[in-house]
Parts: sequence; C-alpha cells; structure tokens
Amino acid sequence: MVCHFSSQSLIRESQHGFVKKGLVSLNILEFMEDVTSSLNRQKSVDVVLLDFQKVFDKAPHQRRLLRLKSMGVNGNLLSWVGNWLGNTEQRVVIKGCASSWQDVTSGVPQGSVLGPLLFVAYINDIDADILCTAKKFADDTKLYSEVSSKSDSEKSQTDLDNIFVVSGVANAF
Repeated sequence: MVCHFSSQSLIRESQHGFVKKGLVSLNILEFMEDVTSSLNRQKSVDVVLLDFQKVFDKAPHQRRLLRLKSMGVNGNLLSWVGNWLGNTEQRVVIKGCASSWQDVTSGVPQGSVLGPLLFVAYINDIDADILCTAKKFADDTKLYSEVSSKSDSEKSQTDLDNIFVVSGVANAF
C-alpha cells in the first residue's frame, strides 16, 4: 500500500507524519515560516489546532475500507485488510469476572505496523476542500490563515465545519 500511495501521489503534501521523508521539524518550520511572514507584514493569523486520535480510534472498519477502496486499494489486499480489521473480539475481566466476547468494529490493533498507514489514508482528504492552510503530523493538524477582515475569520469556521463533515466526526461517536 505504501508503494501504491507513493507512486500515485495519493497522500497529500500537508501530511508529515507516518510518511517517507515526513519530519516533524519540516512541519513546524513550514508553519513558522508562513506565520512569521504574515506577522512581518503586520497581518494577524488565525490558528486552530486539531487532534484526530479519538476519531480514528472510533471510526468504523467499514468506513476505513471504503476510504482505501477510494484510493485504489482493492482485490485481495482490500480483503486481507478487512479480515485483519474484522477478526477481533474483546471482553472485559474484572477480579476474575468476565463479560461476554464482543466483536471489535472500530479502531486498529495498538502498535501495529498497518495502523499508522490506515490512519494517514483515513484523514488524508480532511483538508482537500479548505480555504486555509493545513499542516498535518500524524493525528495533529494545524489549520491557519491570514486574517484581514471578518470574512477571513469566517473562512476558518467554514473550514472547520467542512473538516467536521469530511472527517466523519459526527458519525464516529
């Protein structure tokens, strides 16, 4: 999948985490350069910091598989990922008392190699149709823009509304 995503340039340049040549320092430097440039021109900057970790933990497996399919992952590989995600059960044990087993229908196994790649694919397009600039590092996103008027400030809110819909936040909980 990594080769497919790279060769097809499917991962947006705004993502710096869990990708080849993705550096947190580059993410920070690009952000600081943009903000400093605006401030040097006496412009204000709206900055919104987002953390998508819990959304990813709660996103249904089916939504992840649809996302992969939309990125050209299909056939045996898509089936394998579906089986890897879907063949998990869990239960709670407290002082020797165990609950019944339940199917796990969201999240990915912690510490897995595939988990970060699925995460990057899942949130890839959250900034596809926004007016502000986005810089992502793994599950953290900085959304920012220069502000010279009320309409510039409203641009940030519009982008947040769009990200809310695209990310599936409303449906993830």
